[in-house]
Amino acid sequence: MAKDFIWHELYDLMEEDRCPVCALIEKRTQQAMDRFLFDSVNDRGLRQKMAAAHGFCNFHAHQLREMGDPLAHAILYTDFLEQLSAEIAAGKPKKLQAYSRRTDCLFCDNARTGETSYVAVMAEGLADEAFAAKYEQGGLLCAAHTALLLAKCRWKPALAEKLIRINQKKYRHMVEVLAEIKRKNDYQNQHEPWTEEEKQMWKKVVSVMNDEAGIRK
Repeated sequence: MAKDFIWHELYDLMEEDRCPVCALIEKRTQQAMDRFLFDSVNDRGLRQKMAAAHGFCNFHAHQLREMGDPLAHAILYTDFLEQLSAEIAAGKPKKLQAYSRRTDCLFCDNARTGETSYVAVMAEGLADEAFAAKYEQGGLLCAAHTALLLAKCRWKPALAEKLIRINQKKYRHMVEVLAEIKRKNDYQNQHEPWTEEEKQMWKKVVSVMNDEAGIRK
């Protein structure tokens, strides 16, 4: 198979022992925010589109704020506040409900678009012996991306079986580590030191079940 740039990014991200699709979405979102703050804030048409979308979702609004750039925020939020003022003055409660939903966040749209292509490349990658071996050694798709990948592989039973086999092995190991955490919390065993894996596993399983923070609402 042809190994494009996304293939190699997913392959390399599996060294971090996390969901490679989540990791790539996070990486690309950060890059998109950098580009946006650098050269898109003065795009009046884009700003009007974002104001009409009622700004950003909660997660991406705060992520963008943490990147700094007071001038960019002053420009953006002048538009957002003018939009809010006009909608409040119009006295249309249904219009204001958008502020509790924000389904058209620019960066959420980018993430959804990327997610579709990354899952497709993961499906192609797992058919490659080296890629599948790397996934078995390090990566672990979160529950949502596992489900998406299995749906993508519905006409490729051998590939689906491979993914299920690898994931089941990883899940069994995670359950074993969680069992040790529970055992060491018993008063009779509290003197036993925790391994580095045990210190991180209880956090890792949260990401496995729920995606990385901010990947989806």
